[in-house]
Amino acid sequence: MADNSDRERRLLSTYMVLRKMLLEKIPAGIEIPDPGTKLEKIDTESSVKYARRIIRDMPADPWILGLVEQLTLDWLDALYMCRTARRIKDPIFGDLADAAFTRFAATVNAINAGKGKS
Repeated sequence: MADNSDRERRLLSTYMVLRKMLLEKIPAGIEIPDPGTKLEKIDTESSVKYARRIIRDMPADPWILGLVEQLTLDWLDALYMCRTARRIKDPIFGDLADAAFTRFAATVNAINAGKGKS
């Protein structure tokens, strides 16, 4: 079972994966800020929400757009559950964050497995 500090590290690493996917998998490339080593330096939540709005209006392969949008939702879900787990000491919120990280990883795998799809 992960603790809150491990989840914070996972938030950062999944954010960086999301950032890469937005740049490489979306035809026009969407750039969200690089946080360096701390997510608190920038407003990652607003950046990811903005990227999601842009994705929804892009004329591109709906399969890849849908999966990248799913990444944004899973990342935001993990963010909200990590925040809640810090405030409320019920382990369910940490478990929900872990589930969001698992969905995120599965979606990345689906994107990478379908890279030749058009």
